[in-house]
Amino acid sequence: MTHRYTAGANADQLHLVAFYEARQPGLGSDFDAEVGAAIARILAFPHAGAAVTGAPRGREIRERSPGGSRSSSPTRWTGRWP
Repeated sequence: MTHRYTAGANADQLHLVAFYEARQPGLGSDFDAEVGAAIARILAFPHAGAAVTGAPRGREIRERSPGGSRSSSPTRWTGRWP
């Protein structure tokens, strides 16, 4: 199994790396390394997860702050990152 980024996904990741790096030196590269590690795990174990057709109740997409805390109310994707 291989992976590839679409142009938009690549631009989003580069934007987020710059965003986190501006907040704290080294944070952007840590984020980039974690994304790479997650992709490596997915490629190594492509069948490890279960197929899900919808979010389980209580697991809707929630807004996440750079500090990692989550808001208590579900939110819809706005089409842009922080």
